[in-house]
Amino acid sequence: MGRTGRVLIEELYKKGYEIAGMDLEEDKCKEISSQFDIMVFKGNVTNIEDLKTIRISNYDLLLAVTGHDETNILGCLIAKEFGVKRTIARVSNLRLAKLAEKLGITNTICPEVSLAEKILGIIIRQESTVETPIATGITIIEIKIESSTSLIGKHIMDIPLSTEWLMVKIRDDEKSIRPKPNFILRSGHVVTLIVKEESVNEVMRLFAQA
Repeated sequence: MGRTGRVLIEELYKKGYEIAGMDLEEDKCKEISSQFDIMVFKGNVTNIEDLKTIRISNYDLLLAVTGHDETNILGCLIAKEFGVKRTIARVSNLRLAKLAEKLGITNTICPEVSLAEKILGIIIRQESTVETPIATGITIIEIKIESSTSLIGKHIMDIPLSTEWLMVKIRDDEKSIRPKPNFILRSGHVVTLIVKEESVNEVMRLFAQA
């Protein structure tokens, strides 16, 4: 069980919710069970027999927060078939997140977007400067889209290196907006990006390329 699962269990336990956990590793199950005095089952959230064994249909909510998008989505879909009313999946890939919600998963949580939303709040309150470190391994950069850039007319979701950056704001002469995947870049837009530090130069070249 990863850090996200542990934090969720701890917080929900503190708030008095009746909860149970599941993990593939028996040692982790015993550790979490003893630490929080809850039931933690050894099993796989995508294994139908495992879910039958723990009587998943008796639960009101399933949180699937492993490090694998496909596992979380499939686990939630199976739980939904068992009658679980609410399902929440951790999905890092934004395209998969949209698909998951179309398939009926109640909510998807993208860690990168959650971070971006927090950062966006900071940006709105206090304009950031170019290349501002915000956390270990992550930097904010601001780039103006010039008319010579080959990205003009492209949808955000079609821009390369999508795993290296996340766009959190677009500004023009009139307003600032929160970008959506199908937004089309135009000359004069000023984009604010969260970028992995090791990819800053590559991303800046990408957005400035002719």
